[in-house]
Amino acid sequence: MKKILIIFTALLFTGCALNIKYTPPVSGPIANIQFKNNSKRNLSLAFYKVSTGCKGRQSVQKILSNTETKHVTYAGKELTFQYYLTNSKIGGSFESYCLLNLRFLPKPNNSYIFSSYDDSRSCKWKMVNITNKEKPIEIKLKAIPWISGFDENSSFCNG
Repeated sequence: MKKILIIFTALLFTGCALNIKYTPPVSGPIANIQFKNNSKRNLSLAFYKVSTGCKGRQSVQKILSNTETKHVTYAGKELTFQYYLTNSKIGGSFESYCLLNLRFLPKPNNSYIFSSYDDSRSCKWKMVNITNKEKPIEIKLKAIPWISGFDENSSFCNG
């Protein structure tokens, strides 16, 4: 009984450290997003199952500096994802920068490129719809302040 209590207590206090891996949609309308990390830091992302309130956080593998990766997401409804940059430190810890949520409406069967940049004072990003490669369209992302949740199913934003 004491062992169960210790395990439960450990889970209780490390709830936000338990990452749930992102599961891409297997049916319905989809969009493709290529994430390019042009910053000096590592890029960390998580998609939310529920956009409003930023609930059901699902993490993707960290994107190292000057690399890129592609993800399939649902389309035709609002998508919110968590964005932040990290620096690894000695001893395995890290520093986070620019932690916030970004939101937009992906169109079915469209392709996007999300590019991340940083300098000594700020983080920058840009989203472009590249479905028509001859006429790429810049997408305005809504930045939503990140709030701390208790576990991956908590709210990570207001609204």
